[in-house]
Amino acid sequence: MEELRNNLKILDAVLRLYEQNFRNLHWNSYGEDFNDSHKSITTEYYELLSDIIDKVAEMMTMSGCSPANYLEAYELVNSSFSKRILIDSKKLYTRKEIVLLSQKMFEDLANLISNVIESYKNPLDAGIRSEFESILYQITLQYRYINERRI
Repeated sequence: MEELRNNLKILDAVLRLYEQNFRNLHWNSYGEDFNDSHKSITTEYYELLSDIIDKVAEMMTMSGCSPANYLEAYELVNSSFSKRILIDSKKLYTRKEIVLLSQKMFEDLANLISNVIESYKNPLDAGIRSEFESILYQITLQYRYINERRI
């Protein structure tokens, strides 16, 4: 159960970081494809992650785990063993850079969600596990299909 809670808390923290990353990419996009990267890609992605964060928080509560506050999320991201992507808020990003950074964030999220899915071993958690599998599908759809075609 401790492994599950830890995996849920790290996923929650990284989702919040990446949602903010997409907001920063939204505000700092530039170049000839500005409208596409500013209005379409980044907005779509931070809204997607916002919806996922809400679902994850509800499933965390159902699993006896409280979502982290911002300070806890910050500490979890900093203490996790993997290096996370942090967008430089002072840099401007082209559409191609945004797409490539998106790919890296989606890959990281897919791995974290897979860890959460594997942590649900109790048959009574099949519904929660299924919900996480649906979220994983949303992320991999962006990674393998939609985002890949934006390059």
